[in-house]
Amino acid sequence: MSQFLMEYSSLEKKINENLAKLVVWIQNHKLTLNIKKTKYMIISPTAPPLKIVISDEILEQVENFKYLGLWIDSALNWKTHTTFLFKKLLSVAGVFKRIAYFLPNNVKTSVFYSLFHSHVSYAIILWGVFSKENSDKLHTEFIHSQNRILLVQDFIKYKLILYIHDISNGELHSTTQLTTRSDHNEINTRSKQQIHLAKKNTTKFGTSTSIYKAIKLYNEIPENMKTLDNYKLKN
Repeated sequence: MSQFLMEYSSLEKKINENLAKLVVWIQNHKLTLNIKKTKYMIISPTAPPLKIVISDEILEQVENFKYLGLWIDSALNWKTHTTFLFKKLLSVAGVFKRIAYFLPNNVKTSVFYSLFHSHVSYAIILWGVFSKENSDKLHTEFIHSQNRILLVQDFIKYKLILYIHDISNGELHSTTQLTTRSDHNEINTRSKQQIHLAKKNTTKFGTSTSIYKAIKLYNEIPENMKTLDNYKLKN
């Protein structure tokens, strides 16, 4: 047996042991677990399946799972979520276009925010970065504020920049730790005040995540915008 398979077998054993302890804890606290609705997913395109057991029931492995309104897939490319979102909003966009000519701007704005914007903006900093192809399908122009127009891809960039701005200004609690080159007493250069992750992830997947994309976009905006308070930056 290869080293990988030995480690994988050990992982499976540890998972099942911890799940057995969890079942005991649940029972001791008079709680219940719906095993039929319990699934497991391996975040990897090539890893072999595991035999995960709870109370003698083998859990089903899934490639996609909806959790807190997000379709998560085993490749973490969010194609399932954006495909679902596209189908859901396609009819909304059609209705919106038909009624847009007959409604005043304030009503159109209200309808848009309730039927379209709320769905697109939900967790957009997660799925937007990984799924440009599918988010391009959601290219319908939409009202942001005061009749200004943003495309979905522009809206993704806007939300990512706000995310870093809120963290760096202490407006958003996050486990993400940011730093600047000036924190390390580097010489005075144009990039001295640029934001960086305190702990870098140099893997291919790590550097493609939303936090890296957000930091890159934030560093590209003018310095005077970074000093604006949240209200002025958002408006």
